[in-house]
Amino acid sequence: MNAKQVVITGLGVIAPNGIGKNQVWENSVAGKNYIQQITKFAVQDWPAQMAGEVRGFAETDFISSRQAHKLDVFTKYAIAASDLAIKDSDIKLNQMNADRIGVYIGNCFGGWTFNDPQLRLLHTNGIDDFSPFVGTAWFPAAPQGEITIKNKLRGHSKTFDSGRASGLTAIGYGARAVLQGRADIILAGGTEGLINPFTFAALCTEGIEEPRHRIAESGVYQPFDRRRNGWVPGEGAAILVLEEYEHAKRREAKIYGEIKGFSDSTVACHPRFLSGQELGLDYTMTEALADADLSQQQIDLIIADGLGTELGDLWEYRAVKKSLDKVYSTVPVTVPKTMTGNLYGAAGALDAFWAAMSIENNTVLPTLNYEVADPLIELNIVHETQRERTINNVMINGRGNGGICASLVIGSVAAMQ
Repeated sequence: MNAKQVVITGLGVIAPNGIGKNQVWENSVAGKNYIQQITKFAVQDWPAQMAGEVRGFAETDFISSRQAHKLDVFTKYAIAASDLAIKDSDIKLNQMNADRIGVYIGNCFGGWTFNDPQLRLLHTNGIDDFSPFVGTAWFPAAPQGEITIKNKLRGHSKTFDSGRASGLTAIGYGARAVLQGRADIILAGGTEGLINPFTFAALCTEGIEEPRHRIAESGVYQPFDRRRNGWVPGEGAAILVLEEYEHAKRREAKIYGEIKGFSDSTVACHPRFLSGQELGLDYTMTEALADADLSQQQIDLIIADGLGTELGDLWEYRAVKKSLDKVYSTVPVTVPKTMTGNLYGAAGALDAFWAAMSIENNTVLPTLNYEVADPLIELNIVHETQRERTINNVMINGRGNGGICASLVIGSVAAMQ
């Protein structure tokens, strides 16, 4: 084990079910469904018309109007979430060494909300009307750059694209950067702004060639249910402040929990497929558990990837059964993203936010729409909010196309003693 410990000292979130930590958590505990008809573009003739949209987001609360028109929405969400996380952590950036503070952000699609209309202009009006900000607005590393510029941070920073596992991967490697002594603080998480015609069309048509990745055209996201028929997209951002424990202790920071274990892997397979059966996720769950130095019985909750497709959920179940063979049928399993849609590159980061808040509040969030058990999946799926349940260690799973898998373990402050 590494002598250092990495703790979570701040949480910032922009999600379909709220702006900020408190609103998102309250609506999550209430178990409300925020997957609705898309309003950001006309979808009357589209095969899928439902998503988790961020609503009520006032961008000028976080970004000047002059700057806002140069940025894509996925960058705006990331800036806002990082501002909220910094405020929540009570970091005094102007009193700290900026060379020791970095930014690790996960994202998959980049800035197509900005780029889509620009490409239309290019092909109809020519280059004269083309925005000079396309290159920087679309660039997947734009959030990382804009956050560091706004906060004058000069520490080790990276952008990760691991599909739906991007946010989880950013947090895992951000924690490792702190453990390795490369930083005292890392702002880590994910962001995605995929509710635009270009990206949504790509997601809708993906299932034509590979049904295992189809969007649920009904808009009903019901992972592990026998009637499951696909996932539902969502948008937003979640950022965690990761801090070296002694550094946090010296400034008397509030601690939500500890990043205890992490593992990721890639099982070579077709780029549209999930990992070869359950092999990749079984590996990352086993390795994350070992990295955390925990027994199977010490995992109190699993926040599953919960893709919501027939084979995707079956393979995740097999991985859970193999890696946690002593407790797989009894440990609570939940998929809170059924309330918001799957935030793709930000999905794992939002799951990490929910994990930290579940530990803080001793509460297990529900999996919506789980009504008919699949006889092939023997998991303890939580379908109603459970309060007053001691949660010391949470395992989070994430997967991406092409065989990408990641698992992260977050532990409680009490478990650190």
